[in-house]
Amino acid sequence: MPLPNIGGNTYSFNPVTTQHINQYLTRLDFTVRPSDTIWGSWFIQPQTQQETIPFTPGFSSNVPGFAQQDTQRTQQYALTWTPPSAVAW
Repeated sequence: MPLPNIGGNTYSFNPVTTQHINQYLTRLDFTVRPSDTIWGSWFIQPQTQQETIPFTPGFSSNVPGFAQQDTQRTQQYALTWTPPSAVAW
């Protein structure tokens, strides 16, 4: 454990958080016939984050020098089909 660096029994420092976030969005359109279409979209966001002082439940690592790397991946997708009308007007 580091020794105090300011008055009393206190250690002070500036924690650093580094993030890497990328986002990708894709859309596809397909026309079978003019009245019969399919389209879809897909969103993905991979993310990594390094925290100097992590807060993980169950662990008491709030001391500098014990960093934690978190990885997350968010995805959303949708697919829609517009079928031809079965009713003749």
